[in-house]
Amino acid sequence: MTREQADRARRILAPGPDGARRYRAGFPGAGPDELHEAVNSDWLFRMPSLHLAQAHHDAGGRAHLYELTWPAPGLGGILGACHGLDVPLVFGNLDRGQPAALIGDGPSPEAGALSAQMRAAWTRFAAAGDPGWPAYDSEHRLTQLYDAQPKVAPYPRRDLTPHLAAPHLRPADTAQLIFRQYSASGVLAGSYVTQALEVCLGNRGAWRPYR
Repeated sequence: MTREQADRARRILAPGPDGARRYRAGFPGAGPDELHEAVNSDWLFRMPSLHLAQAHHDAGGRAHLYELTWPAPGLGGILGACHGLDVPLVFGNLDRGQPAALIGDGPSPEAGALSAQMRAAWTRFAAAGDPGWPAYDSEHRLTQLYDAQPKVAPYPRRDLTPHLAAPHLRPADTAQLIFRQYSASGVLAGSYVTQALEVCLGNRGAWRPYR
């Protein structure tokens, strides 16, 4: 990941006219890889989850936030707390199949304990609607952080959350941003770009190429 690629991601995805600068100030020691990961993860996962929790809370429902911060030990640990790591942990499948590759050869006692905690929380939530930590509210935004030592804490990125919680774009606009960012960088090409946009929009034929 080059500095130019990370800067481009911040310019495109960081909300607000001052978004790129705020990300740089919020992560003063971060290199291009970390900045690129931060802005993409916030845009695609963290902030939409926060918006959904807030909307559910405002409508009178109960929402419970969590974030998996335990770094995946498999594949040399290069992926960290990556997307999809929760799958083998939640299903207790730590030593079989492709997702288990994230756990590494011979699941550690730490992985087993974390998996047991997550499975117990999911079961409690399915049975009684309470996973075992406080529900979301607008003031505290308490979040279960799953790591080697799980804990409940204010929502991660609390210093940036008021800025990042600005309204996201409509799906069609988001699709255009995906096309702009990845087709220009060469990460996705041809039909793969089309498939990514179809997933974003939820149907075929509803997007137009960015010009």
